[in-house]
Amino acid sequence: FKISEIQESGKTVGKVFLFQDITEQKFAIERLNYLATHDSLSGVYNRNRLLEEIENALNHAKKYGEVFSILMLDIDHFKGVNDRHGHIMGDLVIKVVGEYCKSELKGKGIIGRYGGEEFIIILPQTDKEQAGKIAERIRCGIEALEINTEDKQISITVSIGVVFIGEDRSSATVNSIISAVDAALYAAKNSGRNAVCAIYNENN
Repeated sequence: FKISEIQESGKTVGKVFLFQDITEQKFAIERLNYLATHDSLSGVYNRNRLLEEIENALNHAKKYGEVFSILMLDIDHFKGVNDRHGHIMGDLVIKVVGEYCKSELKGKGIIGRYGGEEFIIILPQTDKEQAGKIAERIRCGIEALEINTEDKQISITVSIGVVFIGEDRSSATVNSIISAVDAALYAAKNSGRNAVCAIYNENN
């Protein structure tokens, strides 16, 4: 909405009122902003936004003396899903896992797709016991899922690494946290998969 005055001999003799519908433009901008921060396949945050959120959580924890936890989740034998059932089913599996984790968090955590079949979940103000319970609940829930298409039905499992960032956080960085939770994830996978493994110090 804009107003322009009509001048004649230095005096205002009238006004022009201009109304413009920018609804579509506004929706387009919102859509572009969404695509810039979200993974198009799973609908959760993309890697760049996810790393920003981890840094935000770490800075917040350092400033206010709070704890938080990080989960890294990997879909077990995902290459086999693609090989046996095709990439369309593989894409569906990633989408289902992302949607399930997001719904399970109920707005109390942040989830993003880190890459491939890996997801990271940030759990603000969550101690090691709570983080372990959440990870186990997610693991059990995904194991119980049945993913259906018109002619196929498959079940999947996930391995989850957990890192708790407690009071000794002064030297923690985003990279050190990622390295720690990645190590926890590989420990879970090396234990036989479909498991949760926790590390309770971000520097381990």
